[in-house]
Amino acid sequence: MEEAARLALWERLYERPNQELLNAYFTGFGSRLDLSAALDKLDAIAPRLEQVADITPALLVDVVGKVEARFGWDEFEPIPFVVLVGTFGSSAWTTTVGGRQLSFIAAELLPRVPVDGALIAHETAHGIHHRMRTGDWQPIVGLKLFEEAIAMASAELECPSCSDLDLVAFGGENDAWLSACEQSWASVRSELRNVLMSNDPTDLGWFFARPERRPAGASFPHRIGYYAALVLARKLVTDVSLRDMVGWDPTHALTTVNTHL
Repeated sequence: MEEAARLALWERLYERPNQELLNAYFTGFGSRLDLSAALDKLDAIAPRLEQVADITPALLVDVVGKVEARFGWDEFEPIPFVVLVGTFGSSAWTTTVGGRQLSFIAAELLPRVPVDGALIAHETAHGIHHRMRTGDWQPIVGLKLFEEAIAMASAELECPSCSDLDLVAFGGENDAWLSACEQSWASVRSELRNVLMSNDPTDLGWFFARPERRPAGASFPHRIGYYAALVLARKLVTDVSLRDMVGWDPTHALTTVNTHL
């Protein structure tokens, strides 16, 4: 099939009928810049996508239900999930679409068993936290770190057999990346403590952004904020329950991060 025809089919059969969802995806979670290459990769994993389509509905019901019970959310409306096929950007995210908060899973990046459950538990925790937290939450480094720590704790509870890499490498990182995070942790921890109150997009990007979106200038591994969140999560859950943490206001959360980091 000619490239122009293939792109036209993507537009007519997939993107246009799902315009609102994909507009949200392309604003910060995926890219149209190399759609042709993404379509090539999707063609190559077509059997896996069919498998994901078969297993994901039941997996979502199972994992989301367990996470909701852990957080005390099981008496409320279930956290809504959308599974879409993207362009190999983010693997999972939570955002507002049409005034409604939705959690997303990218089918092309869903990990294999049992890490798939960990990813869903991670994103479910974000959805619950966004609904249960109190106060005025701003996009600052310390609060982002706390949010990710809650999600990391949720993922590890769902998959206690998962390795550290399984829990933090939803961006496709490898053992070398994890080793670099571990080796640089002492210095990065100091840098993090210095910017906990920062809302500078550069600081947030240095610690949490994917490589293609990361600002220049950082001397430590990309997305090391997620490694930091795992370290923090393991400290937090020894002192307080997830049910309690999700209801904290920003001041309480920041004080706790500063104490435990």
